[in-house]
Amino acid sequence: SLSPARLSYWPQSIASVDDILDELDVLLTSGRLQGNNRALIKSLVEPLMGDVAKAVRAAQQLILSTPEYHSTNLPRKQDSAREITGYTTKPKAPYKAVVILMMT
Repeated sequence: SLSPARLSYWPQSIASVDDILDELDVLLTSGRLQGNNRALIKSLVEPLMGDVAKAVRAAQQLILSTPEYHSTNLPRKQDSAREITGYTTKPKAPYKAVVILMMT
């Protein structure tokens, strides 16, 4: 890689997947990681514990994909489907949008 950056994070304890997830949970989600997401991540990271560095990276990436990481409150999962709202009749023309990202 041509990137001069190097990730140097290492958990304080690597004795188990739970220790790694406990620390990442506090650092990345302020302790909000839900039990079902934690169980899923644990099941995916446990087989990688032969290579701890790979397991830590995988755990980080998986936690970053959870709703708890992308919000500041607890996610509420509902078993019911959302009600579709919007047009009562089909629009006359297709909808198009222009999205401008100002990345400075």
